[in-house]
Amino acid sequence: MTARREHLRWPDMAKGLGIILVVFGHSWRGLEMAGLLPDGVLFRAVDDAIYAFHMPLFFFLSGWFFPGSLARLGPGEHARRIFWRLFYPMCVWTYVFLAMKLLAGDGANNAVGPAALLTWPVPGQLHLWFLWALILIQGVAVLLRPMALRGIMPFFAIMTGLSAALWLSALVPPGSAWTAGAIRSAPFFFLGGLWHLLGDLPASRRAGALAVVAFVAVEVLAIRLEGGVAEHLLIATVAVVAVLVMVRVCEPHAGAAGRLLVLLGQCSMTIYLMHTIFAAAIRILLARELGIEALLPNLLLTVAGGLFLPLMIHLAPVPPVLRRVLGLPEQPVLRLFRPAAPGAIAH
Repeated sequence: MTARREHLRWPDMAKGLGIILVVFGHSWRGLEMAGLLPDGVLFRAVDDAIYAFHMPLFFFLSGWFFPGSLARLGPGEHARRIFWRLFYPMCVWTYVFLAMKLLAGDGANNAVGPAALLTWPVPGQLHLWFLWALILIQGVAVLLRPMALRGIMPFFAIMTGLSAALWLSALVPPGSAWTAGAIRSAPFFFLGGLWHLLGDLPASRRAGALAVVAFVAVEVLAIRLEGGVAEHLLIATVAVVAVLVMVRVCEPHAGAAGRLLVLLGQCSMTIYLMHTIFAAAIRILLARELGIEALLPNLLLTVAGGLFLPLMIHLAPVPPVLRRVLGLPEQPVLRLFRPAAPGAIAH
């Protein structure tokens, strides 16, 4: 195995870190909406810090591996992948999530009535906006595939610049539920693909130290500044690259923590689809049924349940037909983290 392939454990680690932030962020907001967490300085600081970069991180990683599939697969195969991996799960889990909210009654944040089950799943509802944005972004890339085949690196460079310019120009209404998520996220998707084509992330300790400084600096800005679109784009880009460099540098030394992140990263789609259901159920059980309203146990248990209950379902021997009906990813052959050879980290 080449050093390049050995180092590809870091994207799974980064996805694992990203899905932890997603579950934590949604649990954090859920506790605030339920009145268990005051809407004060602490809530807003943590919320701003997480939401400054955690979804751009996922789009960057989604784009990282896309150049290869764009060059290798034809439009028909891409259409099948988009349908079964993105569109169908989005539709199924829209109704599963709404049905669970209906069953929860007034215990749910933003309780819904039976009419909610008539909601059209397009564009993506609630946290499933992520899948709809990916559908649009990948769909545009596939439509422009003939251009990409003339030069894959120039294509991703041009698309990175054009998508950033489109967002900054505000020519398309940013509040549209149909396009807002894709417009905000496309620059990170295409930047991820471009960076992959340009080469690996830096892995020296000096790069790691600079990444820590850069990340702290932009997170402070995210918390303290009421910036506009340009500021958000800059903060998110620096934060995403800094986090990935830190993960890349830590990869050979991550040990058991690295293996856990890899496992969570490889199962991140299932966790993303299910986590809000389990986290909300645990919050309702603790606060309404058991009378436990303290922040720490609610936060720890909702995050743990949102991560590990979907993980258990993903790893369970679910029949392939049922897995397909539920729109769940196929159970992977787990590629657990293995340290790089000694001396692989530059000094």
